[in-house]
Amino acid sequence: MHKILIIALFMCCNYIIVAQNFNSKIEIVGQVNGEPVTSKEYAFFAQRNRHKVISKFRNEYKLNYHADFWQDKSKGKTPGEVLREITIDDIVNSKVQFLLAKHYGIINDISFESIQKHLDAENLLRQNALNNNVVIYGPEQYTIESYYEYLTANMVIKLKDYLLKNNIIEVDLSKGISDKNTSTMHDDDEYYSKVHIANTQINNQYNEIVKQLIMNAVIKFD
Repeated sequence: MHKILIIALFMCCNYIIVAQNFNSKIEIVGQVNGEPVTSKEYAFFAQRNRHKVISKFRNEYKLNYHADFWQDKSKGKTPGEVLREITIDDIVNSKVQFLLAKHYGIINDISFESIQKHLDAENLLRQNALNNNVVIYGPEQYTIESYYEYLTANMVIKLKDYLLKNNIIEVDLSKGISDKNTSTMHDDDEYYSKVHIANTQINNQYNEIVKQLIMNAVIKFD
């Protein structure tokens, strides 16, 4: 009887695991350099761009939002087609940066599901802190969009720092300051001028790296 109970429990656990795996099946709708793009990820980026596309067609083509707006062919490309193009562009831009960060060991799991899990964990920590009257910084709860922007911004900062420390990005402070009359500049003015020059050079070089990665990206979408 004891053995039968164990077997029954084992079969029940297997059924639960299989059911959970089936229910949590991830739909892949595209790839960027072999990195999968899920339907949830695509929907997230599409949602971020909906208002941009609606505004574009209203301002440029005087086409107001209506029931069949996304399929409207009166202006050439439909708003739905434009939304898809913009969404894929944004996904590719994001993916190549996350892949670069993964390549240099700055982040391990770059899947959208991993970001969602970290968001849930972060929000749980924040809620527990609030329940225990602990001071927290930032929002009480992150939305997926605000957390994604927060995570991306921090990742890019770490990525630029890595590229700079490993001489992949280089800064030449003599460029941009030589034509200034440094004799009349205060120490603070000169310092902030150098900081501005350094940041400009870092950002320009980083943007060029991202641009090249996008140009060379292997993109596949259904």
